[in-house]
Amino acid sequence: MEQVPLGLLERQLGVLLDLLIELTGPLRREVSDLWLDAAEWYGNTAAERGLAAGEIVEEFQYLRELLIRRLSELTDPGTQGHPMGGVIRLNQLLDSGLAHAVVGYTDTLVESLLEGRGIPMGRPDHKEADIENRLKHLEKELVKLQKKAN
Repeated sequence: MEQVPLGLLERQLGVLLDLLIELTGPLRREVSDLWLDAAEWYGNTAAERGLAAGEIVEEFQYLRELLIRRLSELTDPGTQGHPMGGVIRLNQLLDSGLAHAVVGYTDTLVESLLEGRGIPMGRPDHKEADIENRLKHLEKELVKLQKKAN
């Protein structure tokens, strides 16, 4: 199993979170494809790191739980009800991201099986530079969309 430096993994998750935040605002249409692309790529890298498909699901579930808890902390206890619309939208976004992450994982698994490498446990040709380059691309695309909106 190939170890990805913690800093790169944190950046990858940070990009996913930044995209998720933008999906709740005025850029939602513009960012939607980028969100799905980033989620699918997350699945690719998770497979190459040797994670099981269930672990990807667990990570998205954990993210969902953290976000919903944080949202509930932000609501004013004096108001009636909860922002259910926001929670439902968040769940829809996370579900679509999770589906694409599993697609990315499956694509990587099938590719490795067809190439005769067996189950992906870290490709020898997979380099940190590949992750770094993809992160830079996603970050640039997000900044470009944000500037375009302003």
